[in-house]
Amino acid sequence: MGHVTSNLNLIAPFLYTGPGASTDTTSSLYNKFGLQGIKGSVQSDNYYIVGTSGDDGTVYYGPINHAMTASGSGSGVWTVMNAIFNNVSRNNIDATSIYGVNPRLDGNVNLVGSWQDSSEKTANSKQNYRKGFYYQGPVTAEPDASDFQVVWPTNPDGVRATFTFLHSVSGDLAVGGYDLFDASTDSETAIQAFLYDPATGRCSDIPYPGNYKTTTAYGIWHNTSSSYTIAGGAALDTGLDADGIGVATLIDYDSITGQYGNFRTYSYDNIDALNELLIDKGVISSGIERDDSIETHFEGIYFNGKDEYTLPATISAEDGSIGIGAIAKVKRLKEGGFSDAEWTLFDIPGSVLSTNNSVFEDANVGFAIYPSADGVVNSSYAGLLI
Repeated sequence: MGHVTSNLNLIAPFLYTGPGASTDTTSSLYNKFGLQGIKGSVQSDNYYIVGTSGDDGTVYYGPINHAMTASGSGSGVWTVMNAIFNNVSRNNIDATSIYGVNPRLDGNVNLVGSWQDSSEKTANSKQNYRKGFYYQGPVTAEPDASDFQVVWPTNPDGVRATFTFLHSVSGDLAVGGYDLFDASTDSETAIQAFLYDPATGRCSDIPYPGNYKTTTAYGIWHNTSSSYTIAGGAALDTGLDADGIGVATLIDYDSITGQYGNFRTYSYDNIDALNELLIDKGVISSGIERDDSIETHFEGIYFNGKDEYTLPATISAEDGSIGIGAIAKVKRLKEGGFSDAEWTLFDIPGSVLSTNNSVFEDANVGFAIYPSADGVVNSSYAGLLI
């Protein structure tokens, strides 16, 4: 079960506005700007928030507040960071997007995300490859190319991925997803969750139990020692429109043994609360039922260090007509598995669609769409549960 909350100290829009910034609020979702990851600082009460502005990756470091500087929202510091690599010409590196951040004890950070390689066309020559990246170093507008790694997985048959996204990083590992759309293969294509080990440069598929054709890994948390927990989603469908959000998923990984375990799926089941919220917002009428097409996806993961995971989630319809940001609270059971989830839907005032992309303690970042006289306005947000 669950409930609905509007108790959010919300700042929207929360975005970079400095040189080269994109503040186009009329373009498609995530096309121009967005906040995609958040972690707390090791050395202070500030946050690292990562995302995208136009074709640039962005990193914010500071508090979440209503202040404004010449560079953007909040009283902290915004930095534009784009991927560069020793063996790739800068002229061929486009569209950096930063999805995940992990502060390190030495003051540096790990960043993960994606970039477009304009030097290589896909097998059918329809578009450029989008590859992943892993970074370890300082937050700076002029990073060292030697601090970046290109991440470009292959499927078990050796076919290179068309699109690769590294979504999250924690401890010594990162997770993401890749697909083979527009690849030279006759087999069915799907999004495949994978694990990346920067120490070896190895990508390995994450084996979700079941007959899922699409799997995602959007969050990873280093629990302790060799123990990690990975959050994401899985679906029985495949193809370009499959987002892997049929059910939300949790799975454990041991980095010493290489074994996975405690796999569990989750689906938001309080359809009455969801319908009531959507009807109140005017998104659906009282005569529309969505109980046979509701999908659930975990967008990230946070662990309190004791016994509870906080999982940012998006509850959506299969046809994409609705979307509501949410939080799931899941306990770590003494026998090792995961408890049922306690759900909280986000009622972001005035919005008709929202996501919850990442969470750290009570801080969240995501996306919301608001109606306007000209159609809709897209807005990234940062907020604190109160």
